[in-house]
Amino acid sequence: MKKDSKFKNIKLFSLSASKQAGEAIAKELNLELAPILINWFQDKEILIRSLNSIRNKDVYVIQSTCPPVNDNLMELLIAIDSFKRAWAKSINVIIPYFGYSRQDRTTNFREPITCKLVSNLLKTAGANKIILFDLHSPQTMGFFDIPVDSLKPVDEFAHWIFEFLKANPDEKQICFVAPDRGALIKTTEIANKFKLFNSQIALIEKQRTAFNKSEIKFVLGDVKDKVCFLIDDMIDTGGTILNACDVLKNKKAKKIIVLATHGLFSNNALNRFAKSVENKIIDRIVVTDTIFQKNKPDFLTVISINKFLADVIKKIIFHESVSKLYENRGVELNKLIIEYLKTKNNNEN
Repeated sequence: MKKDSKFKNIKLFSLSASKQAGEAIAKELNLELAPILINWFQDKEILIRSLNSIRNKDVYVIQSTCPPVNDNLMELLIAIDSFKRAWAKSINVIIPYFGYSRQDRTTNFREPITCKLVSNLLKTAGANKIILFDLHSPQTMGFFDIPVDSLKPVDEFAHWIFEFLKANPDEKQICFVAPDRGALIKTTEIANKFKLFNSQIALIEKQRTAFNKSEIKFVLGDVKDKVCFLIDDMIDTGGTILNACDVLKNKKAKKIIVLATHGLFSNNALNRFAKSVENKIIDRIVVTDTIFQKNKPDFLTVISINKFLADVIKKIIFHESVSKLYENRGVELNKLIIEYLKTKNNNEN
């Protein structure tokens, strides 16, 4: 494929936490990853520099600030500073998973708002634009004093759900479940794409009792004998999700499929999910590859967002609308659903 002239000024870098993502995105863009030196000294100080000139180039750098959060964040900040001092024309930072996103408010006296601190650090280091993916709270974009896009995995999840329904045509009762009020908007957005399947929505009301701990108060909605798609932004220790799935199973849900954007799986969470799958509570877990999954069990499906990120980068390079990309993807899925249901109804008649 012939490279567009506008790509001549682009330099694409990936750092330690997002090497696989960088390679996949570079392939989609028909680019080569720019060579970079990342040197960790014995005392854990970091030295980073581009191995080629980036003067007057538009730099794109990809790094999830996933565990080890502070190491990956510091690596990103140092890389941005090195690009700035190498006279990059612009520095566009892509953070598929944004660490510290949950510290977006004070919940007790004398607590920091670390998410705001990190946004300030990124700007001070030299970032000109930030691209994030499925923020814990959308209002976090207001912390940034530079342009920021927060992308959503709605279409990635919707396409996967559609393929699941095609493969399981007998599953005619489906319900989209929000594990808390914060997830209700995204859950509703995905559910609306499946109105032709007569999808329903349920909400789990929970109370946070401590860090990474919560109690389920009640379930609003009917989940009995339904395939339940539980939608959330992340799985950390998994306690909240596991509790929610136990409640749904007690409410006679037929199947439970968990879809979460960011798969952190801290503190042996995968082992606890494996037991839940073994006990026939959870049927499958689906996450995106904002965080690279080194050891993927059979019950875990990973959806790639790299083509989507590449398409977003193209839109930015060509000064086109990113929202138009969402519209086109939504229209495409709707056509597929209509065509599938039409064919299915004809076959049944």
